[in-house]
Amino acid sequence: VVDEHAGQLQLASGQTLAHDHVFWVTGVRALSWQQSSGLDTDELGFISVDKHLRSTSHNEVFAAGDCAHLYGQEREKSGVYAVREGPFLAANLRRAIRAQPLRRYRAQRRHLALLGLGQQRALAVRGGWYSQGRIWWWLKQKIDRRFMRRFNELPHMSPTAYQLPAALAADLPEQEMRCGGCGAKVAAEPLRRVLDRLSIKAHPLVRRGIGDDAAEVVVASGSQLLTVDGFRAMIDDPYLFGRIAAHHSLNDIFAMGGKPTAALALITVPLMAQAMIEDDLFQLLSGVVAVLDDHQVALVGGHTAEGAELSVGLTISGEADDVSLAKTTVKVGQRLILSKPLGTGVVLAAAMQTRIVPDDLAEVLAGMDQSNAEAMRVMLDVGAAALTDITGFGLLGHVGEMLRPQGLGVDLRVADIPFYRGIRMFRAVQSSLQSANELNLLDYELKSGLRLDDVRVKALMDPQTSGGLLAAIEPAQVQACLAQLAALGYQAAEIGEITAAGYVLR
Repeated sequence: VVDEHAGQLQLASGQTLAHDHVFWVTGVRALSWQQSSGLDTDELGFISVDKHLRSTSHNEVFAAGDCAHLYGQEREKSGVYAVREGPFLAANLRRAIRAQPLRRYRAQRRHLALLGLGQQRALAVRGGWYSQGRIWWWLKQKIDRRFMRRFNELPHMSPTAYQLPAALAADLPEQEMRCGGCGAKVAAEPLRRVLDRLSIKAHPLVRRGIGDDAAEVVVASGSQLLTVDGFRAMIDDPYLFGRIAAHHSLNDIFAMGGKPTAALALITVPLMAQAMIEDDLFQLLSGVVAVLDDHQVALVGGHTAEGAELSVGLTISGEADDVSLAKTTVKVGQRLILSKPLGTGVVLAAAMQTRIVPDDLAEVLAGMDQSNAEAMRVMLDVGAAALTDITGFGLLGHVGEMLRPQGLGVDLRVADIPFYRGIRMFRAVQSSLQSANELNLLDYELKSGLRLDDVRVKALMDPQTSGGLLAAIEPAQVQACLAQLAALGYQAAEIGEITAAGYVLR
């Protein structure tokens, strides 16, 4: 179009047409990789597929939608065809895997196209017929919104139905869909009771044992740090799961101010076809090894087994610094610095039940895939007196572990604590470890209008997978510490102060 005047459009050809007879529709262009892929394409570069939506040159490749050219059923590009090809594509992928006959897709010859014109008007076109007006805008809105609801209003997943005698069924937890990640930990109280019942002998070579983030054992060259961690899969991507599990396991060494050196892996893979077991195991260990390589940690061995679901455990050994940091060496007046936001547990629980906003899950996955190694170095450089990592017992549980041995208190400022956006999901769902962790809240006095049902208060007890480091540092070092952490990409914050007595949330 070169000119527009008096309700008419003058085309480059010189022809003048009235607005009511001229419409523009955006075209579709093939991506460059399609033509260079080695697959058969049409003259415009779209992947040529047969009546089964399978590449005409490569039987193992299927394509549908705008990237595909329906050989023998040539049609213009339209979302109508893309949507209707979807079920055939899904069915034929399953059938191809099972070596079953494929379903034939028959493309309709005509379809109704609805194009928004603005000002609550739309154009309807079918074949050589067209019309425009508000009725078509209303119809387009109805169709589009109904289609999008299929992706945004997903059905809730039902938990496994356990068939137990009535006497045993009463003891089942209320939340039957159990979490993966650190939300799958045994709660703190039953774990404490079990440890109290055991007769664990002291050993002259053990400097630190149960209760610290990692054990410290005397060796000929000084001392060695040892820790083990692991959990069930909480996401479907084995590679990313492996990365997150490795970051999480390394955190116990970082929480001691140490340098990790070697790792052993214990992997459980679900029973399935051998080729699928091999691929899942390869993807999982590739994620683990990628993170270990980034930290100059050697994978030196391990054990694999078949089981009910995918899980991974990592034993990490490390070198202690001249004086390894404990979590309990805090003093009155020191400030608490947290290196990562809170909220991974509730977001992962919501994702398991298909209640999550995709952007919220992506934010949490990126946070869990962030190493705490640089955060540890910054905290050590500014003279951190104590370190721990926030994991399954939530922020309040791990703060309590720092304070109780000395009988100290804390004043936490909830408004200053960083949270992931997804903590709003506490209104609909919570991690299966949440209720046990909430016992820690009984020790706290709530001020500044905080309530027990506030999502920020609940997030303080949310079990964290690959959570942040929590450091106690002197007030004079706070700003330098936060500035360095921010420069390294951490969403870190000063969240409170160690006091002589009393637990306060304000």
